[in-house]
Order: sequence, then C-alpha cells, then structure tokens
Amino acid sequence: AHYVSYRGSLLLNKAETVLVSYAMDNSSYGIPDTVIVIAAGAFDYHPNLSEITIPRNVKTIETCAFSGCEALKNVTFMGNPPETIAEDAFSDVIATAYYPASNPNWTDAVKQNYGGTLTWTASEDIPGGVCGENLTWVYDKDEYILAISGTGAMTDYTAENPSPWSEYAAEIMEIAV
Repeated sequence: AHYVSYRGSLLLNKAETVLVSYAMDNSSYGIPDTVIVIAAGAFDYHPNLSEITIPRNVKTIETCAFSGCEALKNVTFMGNPPETIAEDAFSDVIATAYYPASNPNWTDAVKQNYGGTLTWTASEDIPGGVCGENLTWVYDKDEYILAISGTGAMTDYTAENPSPWSEYAAEIMEIAV
C-alpha cells in the first residue's frame, strides 16, 4: 500500500510525511509532527473544522489545502513559517492565524491572505525566539518538544546566562534540531 491511516482520521503517504486527506468531522485537529507537506485539497470543504495547528515541520501547504473550510476560525503555526504556501491554500476562509511572536522569520511577505481573509496575530502563548546567529527556537507546550532551527552559531548559555527555554527545561521531552 502507498498510503497509511493515522488515528483513523488522516490519510498519509507511507512515510507519513504527506498529509493527503482528512476524513473526520472534528472541530479541531493537530497535524502529526511527521508531516512535511499538506497536500492539495487535504482539508477542503470540511464543514466542522474550526481550528488547526500546523506543526513546525510543515514546509509546504499546497493549493486549496483548506479551501472552503467556512468554520475554520483559528490557524496556529508552530515555529518557522512554511517555505511554500499556495496562493489559494485558504480560499474562502476567514480566520485568525497565530504565529510565535518572538520568531523574526514571520515577515510581512509571509503574512498574506492566501486566497482567504487571514488576520495575522503574534502569539505570546507560543514560546520561542532567537538563540544565536540565524537560529530560532520554539517550544511546543502540548507535545513537550523544543525545536531549534536555522544555521550558524548558537549563543553559549551558562548558569549566569541561562537559555531562553530554561523555564521549560523540566518538562521538555524531546529536542528537535
């Protein structure tokens, strides 16, 4: 088989990196961290989907991925922005799109409507920031994952100069670089 089911609600490619289709009528859903691509039409016209969390690993959101999801009101992006978001990925969607307030990669060039009407809001509830030369970090409080991305030297942290994620150190279960 070329596809696998994930928790009975998603159709993914065998490597679980491409989300092909969403088959449930849930009002909210968190996409698995293994997903890199949200395929064309994956969530299109789902009448009950009201909120979605886009994990830090997603690099591409293809054409009409969320098209016609009229109930979709909250889209939360974790980490850096996807490298590619199709110009019609959110056609006919009126929603608030949240992104980490401390992540400098969320520029005005990224914060577009993508075929719908997205109100971009920096969220302090998504902890993250800069941790070195061209490096950013984000902590996913729901999955207990600290993700560090980018290139370059990381700031040297010490007891006198603790890491910006030190307040979460006791609960971090995984570090993704």
